[in-house]
This record gives sequence, structure tokens and C-alpha cells, in this order.
Amino acid sequence: MYLLKFLVNLIFIVSISFRNVLYSVSSLDKSADLTDYILKVKGLVANGFFDETLKLFQKLHCSSVIGNDFILPSILKACSALQALQLGRQIHCQVIKMGHEFDTITQNSLLTMYAKCSDVEAASLMFNAMSKGDIVSWNAMISCHTRNGNCTKALQLFKLMEGSDMEPNRATMCSLVAGFAQNSYGAEALDIFKRFQAYYGLKPTSGIMVEGMKPNRVTLITALPACAELRAVKQGKEIHGFAIRHCYASDPRVTGALIDMYSCFGAVDLADLVFKGVEQERDVVLWSSIIYGCSNNGRSLDALDLFSQMRMSGTRPNSVTLLGVLSACTSLSAMQLGQAVHGYSEKTGLVSAVFVRNSLISFYSKCGSIEAARGVFDGILERDCRSWSSMITGYGLNGQGKEALQVFNEMLNLGFKPDLIVFLSALSACRHCGLVREGCEIFDSMTKVYEIDPGPEHYACLVDLLGRSGRLEEACGIVKNMKVRGRYSWVRLILGRREVATSMGPWKAVTCTSKRCFGSAGNIASKIA
Repeated sequence: MYLLKFLVNLIFIVSISFRNVLYSVSSLDKSADLTDYILKVKGLVANGFFDETLKLFQKLHCSSVIGNDFILPSILKACSALQALQLGRQIHCQVIKMGHEFDTITQNSLLTMYAKCSDVEAASLMFNAMSKGDIVSWNAMISCHTRNGNCTKALQLFKLMEGSDMEPNRATMCSLVAGFAQNSYGAEALDIFKRFQAYYGLKPTSGIMVEGMKPNRVTLITALPACAELRAVKQGKEIHGFAIRHCYASDPRVTGALIDMYSCFGAVDLADLVFKGVEQERDVVLWSSIIYGCSNNGRSLDALDLFSQMRMSGTRPNSVTLLGVLSACTSLSAMQLGQAVHGYSEKTGLVSAVFVRNSLISFYSKCGSIEAARGVFDGILERDCRSWSSMITGYGLNGQGKEALQVFNEMLNLGFKPDLIVFLSALSACRHCGLVREGCEIFDSMTKVYEIDPGPEHYACLVDLLGRSGRLEEACGIVKNMKVRGRYSWVRLILGRREVATSMGPWKAVTCTSKRCFGSAGNIASKIA
């Protein structure tokens, strides 16, 4: 009998290994007991068969499963993966009915399920009701907040954790660093990484890494983009050194993050050194990273040369690769090569990605082929804001302001809400084509209709538009009353218009404009510089 059960379980394990789910589940006989089911459930969850896990769960008697520390976490993990929140709540009710709600393992499983299903309120209630949570409980709650974009709550919880007897571990660090980086809190992510590394990582006396607390591959992959976002060159190089010393630099994902970081710094030569230092076969991610980095830093010929090498190596480009190549073609006005890339994207199906089509619109527009750009635009079934802004910008660059505004109005009529980039595209089109009234109306609609605060770039477009049309008083009034200053030299921007300096005389124009913009002619040089 025991031999038969052993053989049945062995058949199940082998079947799962070869992903033959139907056969593995059918290998259960009528005499299977709870231990057999535990093995089956764990095997299904471990191999990602979450639907089959819940189907098998329905065959079991609830009373035999709910209080079992071995099988309940697997069932709740399947609920999390499938976002089966309703089933998870039903299981929670059964747990309470059977008196198992105070078991730590059960509590952690339920808390993790609520957290991964984005039910922050239920997760918080669960966490607060726990009389003695462990490190798993704290990490699950911190991860719940970062996953749902509430980094302030996550940081508050982390500080409470530090003030208690609970010591953070690697999982805590990964949740915080990844969460903050993904929610555009690069400075905070980097600060947390450095705090963990300093406190738990390197001992100042021996320089030896404390086992179990050193940052791992996942932490590095999230910390490096934070360095890139903040232009934290020194810290980025320190993390690079750490990766080399602890044998993470050879990991393809870490290598890709390093290439992206150095490219963001403008240090393309360092990115190239990292790329050339890869000993194993380079995958499409690494090729795409270095190609995109070169094209974004004005090294368009290098980007195209790398693309040629990539093709010769037998690596097939992906949609991200095409973004870098199209950007290089745009910079070089390489129409024929860009058209070839377009043809390749159509042939391989990569053109189905909206961001590839958006890049093609920009390419054709900047190369002067607005008809081809419009053809690509019309072929997009599900346009995003970048699609609209690319087409609006394209018409503006080619001196077709009315067509640009037609696209803008079409977007509004279809119910799309414009964002800052779309507004900037529309204002730029008005500026290029001298559409003063339309530009002023669009600018006013940002705050009055869509409740969007204009940035320095939007003010610069409007001021330049007014200056180009000789409306000095209005331009100076905008500068004087605006809430942001930005990096622009506003007096210089207005005085850049030849008609202003010609009609008033250079020095008089400077003095008058400075007074109107800032209420004083004093320290004019600092205003212009």
C-alpha cells in the first residue's frame, strides 16, 4: 500500500516536472489522504499552475485544509497570483470560524494575500490585529504600501520597525528600495540602500560583509536606476564596485542596469566598457541598452554600427532595440535606413508596439515626410498620449499649425485627457506657426479646464510666442506673475526677438524689459545670464 502511494506521488512529481498537469492530477486515486494532497498542491503552486491548485482545493474538505500550516499558504499564494480576493476572503472567514486566526503562519499568509491583492485596508487591519508579528509580517505590510504607491506609509512603518525589537533583513531592503525607485523616489531609494549597506553591510574595522544582509542582485538592479535618475555618479560607481567585488557584475540584468546608468550619466565610454566586458553571450537586452545609450547621447553612428554588429551576431532585435535605432536614424536624417527599419518592424510584428509606432511618427516628421508620419498615426488602433503628442509635434515642426490643432481637438473630442507633454506639443506648434490666439487659449485651458499647472517649458513657449508677435507687455506680464522660474533666462528669451530690440534700441530694450518682468532694472546682468 505504501509502495503504491509512493509510486503515485512519484508519477505526480515527474508529471509536474514535465508540466503535464492533467495527467499529474489524474494520478490522484480515491484513497489519497491529506498528505498526498499537500504534496500535489505544493507541486502545482511551485510550477505556477494556480488555476489547477484552486480546482484541486475545491475537492478537499475545508476542515482538513484550513488549519493546516503546510497547505494553507500554498492555497493563499494561488489566490494572490490569480487576484482571487473573494476566495481569499472566504478562506479567511473559515479560518476565523475554526479558531485558527491567531496562528502566526496563517496570519502571515492572509496578510500577504491581502497585500498582493492590493486590499490595503484589509492588510492593515490584519497587521494591526496581530499580537506578535514577525519579520514576515512587517515585510509584507511594507511591501503592501510600496506596491500601492504609498511610500510615505512604508517609510513610517520602517521607522517603527527600527524602533522595535524587530531587525530589518534583506527582504525589507529590497521592498523599500524597489518600491521607492518604482514610484520615482530615487533619492529616498538610494538613501535607504546606502543606510542598509553602511549599517548592515561593511563593518568599518574589518571590511567584511555581514552574511545574509549584503545587497543582492535584485537590490542592485533597483538601486542603479535610482542613481541614474538622480545623476548620482559617485554612488553609482560605488555600487558598480560593490557588484564587481561580490560577483554580481557578470549577471546580465545587473550589467544592463549598469549600461543604462552610465548612459544616463552621459558616460557612454564607461557604458561601452561594461558592455565589452561581458564574457558570456550578449542577449538582446544588453545590445538594446548600449544601442539606446549611444543614440541618446549623440553617438548615432556608433549606435548604428552596434546595431549592425548585433545583427551579425545572430541576435534578433526587439522593440526597444528599434527605439534606439530609429532615434539614431532621426538624428542623422537617414531616411532610407529608417524606412528599412520600419519595413523590418512590419515584417517581424514589432511595429504592433505603440511606442515603436510613436517613434516612427517622430522619425518621419523630423525627416520632413509628414504624410508618412500621418500614415503611421492612422494605423494605430489604440493611441496613447505619446501618439497624439508625436503627431501634433510633427505637424508643428513642418509648419502645419492648423493641422496640429486639428489633431489636438480630435484628441479632446475622443475623450482623451491631455497631459503636460501633449500641451507642450500643442503650444510648440502654435509657437512655430505664430498662432497667438490659439496658443493663449490652450495655455489657459491647462489650469481652468484640466487643472494642470504649467511647467517652465510651457511658460517659455507662451512667452516666446508672444515675443515673436511683438506683444512685449503681455510677455513681461506672464513672466512677472508666473509661479515658476525654471532654468530659462526670461529677459533674454523676450529680447531674442529682433523686432523688440530693433524698435527700442538694445540697451533701452534690456532696461525696459527687465523692469517690466522683475519690477527693477537693477542687476540686469544677473537676470540675463
